[in-house]
Amino acid sequence: MKKAQEIEKNLPEPLRGRLDFDKREIDNPDSYDLTRLNYMDRLNRILSIIARNFPHPHGVAVADIGCAQGNLSILLAEKGYSVTAVDIDPLCLEYAKRKLERGSVRWMQGSFDRLNLDAAYDIIILGELIEHCAYPEDFVRRAVSCLKPSGIAIITTPNGSMLANRLPSFGSLRKREDRKFLEEKQFGHDGASHLFLFALSDIKLILPENAALEESGYLGGSVLINRRTAWLLRWLPAGIAEGIERLLALLPLLNRYTCHCIYVVMRKE
Repeated sequence: MKKAQEIEKNLPEPLRGRLDFDKREIDNPDSYDLTRLNYMDRLNRILSIIARNFPHPHGVAVADIGCAQGNLSILLAEKGYSVTAVDIDPLCLEYAKRKLERGSVRWMQGSFDRLNLDAAYDIIILGELIEHCAYPEDFVRRAVSCLKPSGIAIITTPNGSMLANRLPSFGSLRKREDRKFLEEKQFGHDGASHLFLFALSDIKLILPENAALEESGYLGGSVLINRRTAWLLRWLPAGIAEGIERLLALLPLLNRYTCHCIYVVMRKE
């Protein structure tokens, strides 16, 4: 996959906003930058889940919903998976196409709930999406309907139990009629509008009847690693710094209140 810095020179102005995301995250030259560390923790966890469940990529179909800059889609395609990358923003797709070097990616622009996708996928990824949907249970049900039998849906979303969170929990708005006022606010530009957040215990409220919750946990970095403490990591090899983030995500109780994101893996029955 080409780095943001490689395509920057010839990038049209409308696409440069996406370039800025990559330069802060996956292509940040500072391996210890917190934004990069947190982003890579989430990205690598998803890749490891996929590799563990589908270790042989040939013929494995993946749909990456809300693919943004396309990093996950491209990395999976370059490993040999057959990828459909979906985003509501056409600029994201045009930007992502310029980074692909090899592999199979089918680019699709539009809202996931309105696209005609068959039940043809082994893996569906909903990354940082359900917190933007007034009715996330519909999106998850739709994702599971697009899976083959025994396929998996991987969902990541900000951790609603984290300290200092001021948004309502999904559990407090579980009734659909209580969320109608959120319809006009959903799918904010560049992911700006979080409507509510999920605690790990809230996921069961959006679990479809034809899916089983197979795995769940925390990722995306910890508030314990912040601008005041991150300088300590610079005394360590970059790989160990990333390992510390993974370790903090495994510590019971502490992870619930300090980790930025949660993840779940659902398997279609």
